[in-house]
Amino acid sequence: MFKDIRQVVKDSILYGMGNIAVKLVGFVLIPLYTDEKYFSPADYGLMGLLEVTSQIIIAVMGLSLFSGLIRWYWDDEYKDRQKSIFFTTLLFTFATSIFVGGLLWFNVDGLSALILYGEEYTMASRVPYILQLLILYSILAALIELPQNLLRLKSKPLFYSLSNITRLLVTLVLTVYFTVSLERGIWGIYEAQLIGVAVQLIILLPLIIRNSSLHVDRACTVQLLTYSYPLIFSAIIGNLLTVFDRYFIKSFQGLDEVGFYSLGYKVGNTLKVFVVTSVQLALTPLLMKKMNDPDNKRFYAKVLTYFSFGLMFCALGLNLFSREGIILVTTNPDYINALYVIPFITYAIFFGMMRECCLIGLQVTKKTKIISYVIVSITILNFVLNMILVPVMGMYGAALATTLVQFVAWFACYVYAQRYYPIPYELSKVWKVLVVGTVLYLAGIMVNGVNMWIGIVIKCGILASYPFLLYWWHFYEQEELVNLKGAWVKWSNLQNLKENIRNIKK
Repeated sequence: MFKDIRQVVKDSILYGMGNIAVKLVGFVLIPLYTDEKYFSPADYGLMGLLEVTSQIIIAVMGLSLFSGLIRWYWDDEYKDRQKSIFFTTLLFTFATSIFVGGLLWFNVDGLSALILYGEEYTMASRVPYILQLLILYSILAALIELPQNLLRLKSKPLFYSLSNITRLLVTLVLTVYFTVSLERGIWGIYEAQLIGVAVQLIILLPLIIRNSSLHVDRACTVQLLTYSYPLIFSAIIGNLLTVFDRYFIKSFQGLDEVGFYSLGYKVGNTLKVFVVTSVQLALTPLLMKKMNDPDNKRFYAKVLTYFSFGLMFCALGLNLFSREGIILVTTNPDYINALYVIPFITYAIFFGMMRECCLIGLQVTKKTKIISYVIVSITILNFVLNMILVPVMGMYGAALATTLVQFVAWFACYVYAQRYYPIPYELSKVWKVLVVGTVLYLAGIMVNGVNMWIGIVIKCGILASYPFLLYWWHFYEQEELVNLKGAWVKWSNLQNLKENIRNIKK
């Protein structure tokens, strides 16, 4: 089992490089986006609305068929038809993307009016053109999901990362050129994103051709659609979870507060982008491959335990140092309002990770309809909570609603999954992780008023105490302590550093 865990860690690092590359533009350019010389808080708020709107469009276009591809690609019954499975999913995704994109393209004026309803925005005349760019970008992004998932299925993390890094560099350079040199504003950002994703698709084109068989397998298509269609609604409605908050904030507080909230959400979401998604890219194919192994349930249980341990450490570090980070990367002091949004988002991501880990039982037993029902239910809950909390608490109410909804989602998925496929999760250890992480974060808040450099030193000490407090609370098993000691001995010897890195690459 520990061999599998090490493989996940190795692949997570490689996939993480590529995954981070896709999302890094938004983080690297925060100093530019929050500089009032180029963008106002209202501009940044509009970017936040458009970002989550694009996620919904991509979900509709993709039909969640990549989930069916992942589930059936290694199934023994279909191993000899892998190329036709891939071509079928690609063809359906292309057709849906063109259809949905066409409908949106001819209604951009109405969509623009809907997004800006009740808001006086100085660049309103440019919004329809920005939406057209967003539609084209979403079509290409929906198509790219399939070859990207194929690379995961074939365990090609290096190629995966290189294609994403290329897209990052193209997008980053063009964004700066279009917005700073040519002063093209928000539409320059989306022009750069469109060119970047087009370059990535060209890079992936040989892979697509090699792994396609120009044949639509009808039997396979039925299986794919039967498995995927319940997930379509959960994917679309699930993305609405990240839309309600911004639109409610815009309605009750205005675009400026959407900008502040978007910054806090983006900083908190680094936890998902840099850690959760990177691990899941490596982990998901392995979870499916192990579903028939005799020790699979213990492996699934340990995945939740170790994932919780590592994720809380990263969440604690992000929460402790977010104040210093915002001060360093923003030129407008008003953005410090985003500070206390971040902890709510990191805890929401933590519960979201728990939910994803517990879904394996429903995926193995093909109970995807239950996943859809849960997502629909919590989306309604999210709508109600935002309606109640945002008028009273503003963006902090939206952040609190996000956390509560993700906790409820985890609990519901856990209960249903255990009913159909019981797994002995170590929930007592997960709660220890939550308690220790929360107590240490509250301790860190108390030093926010001291000198920044003194505070950083104290916070480093608080962060370093995390694994030791868990040791004191009997979190680790003896076998885990032996492995940790071996890892320390191996990596603490700097003379063997190059050899150890070389072994990771192998």
